[in-house]
Amino acid sequence: FCKKAGMTPDEFVKKYSYNIRHAYGQEGKRKDYTPLNCVRIILGTQPTGGQCHGCVFKTHDSLQLKQILQQQSCHLDTSDIDYILEKKNEPQVACRRHFERSFKGASSDNVGEHPNAWYEAAKVASTTSTKEASS
Repeated sequence: FCKKAGMTPDEFVKKYSYNIRHAYGQEGKRKDYTPLNCVRIILGTQPTGGQCHGCVFKTHDSLQLKQILQQQSCHLDTSDIDYILEKKNEPQVACRRHFERSFKGASSDNVGEHPNAWYEAAKVASTTSTKEASS
């Protein structure tokens, strides 16, 4: 990792290790920071020049979002992509639709409310489909 970033492991430790330990409550006030929910991410500060955070359904323009969906979402057909692009101004609805089409039949109850909910639901759906495939 450090070689790709153009630094030695010692430089990484000096520049970043305290901040990482602090973020995980191992330094400073030892506070347990709660992750942002989707509403706070969508309404919060949007990424600028070269930053990679935020909600993809909110931060990308329609052309970028369409390219990402076409490249990375093999489970989406043209009508799904068109629907998601129509709902771009409702990122949580677009997110839920993307999840429902990517994990057919999986529960999407909390998807669109918190990034961790998307991850957890995807993990359950993937585990379930892997078990079904091996049966």
